[in-house]
Amino acid sequence: MANMVDLEAFKQIIGEQLFQEVVNKLAGMNLYIPKNIDCKYPNRVKRNEQIRFDYHTGMSVQDIASKYSLGTSRLYDILEFKNRTL
Repeated sequence: MANMVDLEAFKQIIGEQLFQEVVNKLAGMNLYIPKNIDCKYPNRVKRNEQIRFDYHTGMSVQDIASKYSLGTSRLYDILEFKNRTL
């Protein structure tokens, strides 16, 4: 798998103690780390609610995309548009 990180490399990045804690708590689970973590909006559910609010209060899709560093196709998915032309 192309995106799998060698566990030894992961251990070197986070350190032995934290690695052991991760292994103890998450053993046998798949761990996904998103490419772009937005510290301003770490909770996607709340971020998506804010995106919907922004849209319904008149903000354009292009402005919302810029504000949240998302592509317009992702915004359309969040806004649940069936027809993607505005």
